[in-house]
Amino acid sequence: MTRRSLLGLAVFVLCGSVWGGAQLIQSQRTLKSPARKGASLRIVSLSPGVTETIEALDAAPQLVGISDYCESPLARDLPRAGTALTPNYEAIARLSPNVILTSEVKGAQLGPLEKLATTHQLPWLSLTEWMNSVVTLGQILERPQEAQALKQTISTTLTVLPSQDAPRILLALDYGDTGSDETWFIRKDSIHGAALSAAGARNAVEGEVIGHPKLSPERLLEVNPDAIVVLSSRPTRTRAEAVAHFRKWTPLACVKNERIGVLSVPGSLTVGPSVLELVPRLKGAIAAVMNGEP
Repeated sequence: MTRRSLLGLAVFVLCGSVWGGAQLIQSQRTLKSPARKGASLRIVSLSPGVTETIEALDAAPQLVGISDYCESPLARDLPRAGTALTPNYEAIARLSPNVILTSEVKGAQLGPLEKLATTHQLPWLSLTEWMNSVVTLGQILERPQEAQALKQTISTTLTVLPSQDAPRILLALDYGDTGSDETWFIRKDSIHGAALSAAGARNAVEGEVIGHPKLSPERLLEVNPDAIVVLSSRPTRTRAEAVAHFRKWTPLACVKNERIGVLSVPGSLTVGPSVLELVPRLKGAIAAVMNGEP
């Protein structure tokens, strides 16, 4: 199935879900049970990063449902409840949660969830937003001290600036062969961008990125990074497959110098505490690619 077909299917499913959810809510109003301090929490998490953070705060037993994309070890066997973009209203209603958690998304699709349970949308894009939301999550879970400790660990690990002569690395994303010449990448002001800096590299794409983080062939040649590290969440992805996209851009210095590598880590794109574990692996991948190692 092509990427365009997948997008069309996602829109179709979203529309169907919203209609079905509206019908379901009319008959499920009695399920809404706002969480009270001291009450037993029954949480549905619609964000992999939020789920990971709940686990890091030792609150996994309070989870009763997770998103379709959650792969956290402690929660992966729980019932699936859709995503923030396409909530599965029926599945969520069956789980009878009193709290629904998700990262912040645009659109009104999460509004109907308030009819089922207290719903929190947590800002989760930038490093500052994430750390503040960890504190908020600690308050919701009644684990404020654990949340403050996690926030401090995140700050200590990720608020590290590279040296001025550090290599300029393009941290590219691997979505397989989509047939497009555009290159998706990690932007500097993102959480994974902070991980790249903490790993000792400068982001090859400087400044603010407006719109989707992707480079046209012309812009890629203009950026001309010292090296490219392809970040893949697919463990079976080979280096040859991951770097094939860039072979055609022969004027790139990193193509001429064979400085293109791949870092394949399952779940590497999840924005949660596992990002902290990604830093040393990124550091190793950067050192390898700068030394011309395959």
